[in-house]
Amino acid sequence: FLDVRFVVVYAIITKPYQILKSLLSKAYVIFQPHYVRIKSKFGYSRLGSFVKETGKVSSIILAAAVGVAALWLPMAIELWIGSDVYAEYVIYGQLVLMMTIVRSLTTMTFQAMYILGETKSLFRLETVLVGINFVSSLVLVQFFGVGGVILGTVAQLLLSVPAIERMSQKKLRGQTNNSGDWGVTSSYLFAVAYSLMILCASWQIESSFVSTSPAKILTLTIGSITLLGILALIFYKWLLKSKRATSHYF
Repeated sequence: FLDVRFVVVYAIITKPYQILKSLLSKAYVIFQPHYVRIKSKFGYSRLGSFVKETGKVSSIILAAAVGVAALWLPMAIELWIGSDVYAEYVIYGQLVLMMTIVRSLTTMTFQAMYILGETKSLFRLETVLVGINFVSSLVLVQFFGVGGVILGTVAQLLLSVPAIERMSQKKLRGQTNNSGDWGVTSSYLFAVAYSLMILCASWQIESSFVSTSPAKILTLTIGSITLLGILALIFYKWLLKSKRATSHYF
């Protein structure tokens, strides 16, 4: 099965993901009182609008931070451990880190459903998703080693978004821009495409430059600034659109 040394590899390359996951679980808690207030004052449909629109905006903010972090992750790990011995595994750490952007699209929806008492349905869903994670990890580990374990987690995160969104339609029917399911679907596809783009860009940079050379640092810096500029424009556009749906809730 897996060599014991892969436990160390897994712990190192997924450390940023574990830290971010812990931080986000605490950050989203601040919205919970608003879920109850919005539901009591405006009803389920308005609550659905709020969690979907606010979720999109928070995902763009997260995309900026995580995208830049993923680009710099290979160099950061190399500097951390003092060698590039784990370089071949870093891409799996980048992948699962980028999946937090995808998952964030329905994090607020999940919490709202939980606050509204849909605990049994959510528990059943999470049980199925964890089962998929476990089974896929057992299969993929035979082909990708420790990367298979991470790919199993990625599969769980990818499937969780459409699953939670489908479940929420019965309870929360957002009325943000009459786009229906396509609004969430387009955001989901964009997040997945963005994640793959960052991975491809990182692979290109890592294969073109040696270690921590000045040219590599300059390329990463320019790439990060460009990425932040593009996302700032997207954020501004979505913020204007979502402001009409969320500003009067506070």
